[in-house]
Amino acid sequence: MSESVLIFLVDNGSVFRPSIDNLLHVASLLENAIGRKVIGVSCGFSDSVGGKLLAQELDKLLHESINGDSEQLIGLRIIVVPFCISPGAVVQKMKRQLVSRGIYSPGPLIENSSSNSSDRIKQKGISVVGRALYEEGSLDLRIAEIAFERIEELIQREKIKNAIVIVVDHGSPQLQMARIRNCISGQISMLLAKCWKLDEDLKPTSCYAASMERREGKEYQFGDPLLENLLVVEPFRSSNVIISMLFLSPGRHAGENGDIQQICEQAKNQNSSSFNYYLTDLLGTHSKVIDILKDNYLEAQQQLLQLGT
Repeated sequence: MSESVLIFLVDNGSVFRPSIDNLLHVASLLENAIGRKVIGVSCGFSDSVGGKLLAQELDKLLHESINGDSEQLIGLRIIVVPFCISPGAVVQKMKRQLVSRGIYSPGPLIENSSSNSSDRIKQKGISVVGRALYEEGSLDLRIAEIAFERIEELIQREKIKNAIVIVVDHGSPQLQMARIRNCISGQISMLLAKCWKLDEDLKPTSCYAASMERREGKEYQFGDPLLENLLVVEPFRSSNVIISMLFLSPGRHAGENGDIQQICEQAKNQNSSSFNYYLTDLLGTHSKVIDILKDNYLEAQQQLLQLGT
């Protein structure tokens, strides 16, 4: 494929510099894996702390390419590799930012997208937005395997006996995201049941799923249980609890002294003295994540080749 193809690794964005640094580090690892330059950018927020935004980079590219002639057809070809565990609003945002600039991107778009507008901007290029790391109904166990390995590493390092595992994600107003979290949690539970490396008393006793937060209202009950509610009832409040972090990068939620750690600290202040909590390492830099990103890039590359023919 021509070197004219631009490759972006894109996350949702954060105002915390460690999250941006992790994105850039993963972009470097992916670059090494595929032998092509990869640009790490975000959908939002990150520009306030020195990060790059997808929209800004696209605008700069278009400005440089058209040389002042807005009617000129531009042959931009772009691959966007999402750096997010599951699809949803952030992937749609990526597509929206491309299409609104006249860069065609196949696949379903949100309603009222400019791609469906009668006054759609003249096409200036084509792009493919690849898969998220995990999609609903996927038989790929690699995200669950990464989370399982993080749990296993933690247990072996801290010698945690008879722990309960809670698989925690951010929480989403989309039912699909809760189903994906629950599916990954079920896969982790299956892997824990077959774990042979750990001594019997080091094997977790059970595995649950929870959200860090959810919107108010009955229509969002699929986001339950909340982590803060789960931790203060039995059997959790008097047990060793491992928080399996379904997060890729450190930030306001999953970083040091982030929201999840604060929730756990509040529970510790309320609970029995026998309550202990342990946070797993994040998923983002595990080698299997790079493998998935590489596979998603190669799939998107093939789609882009087909579009260009």
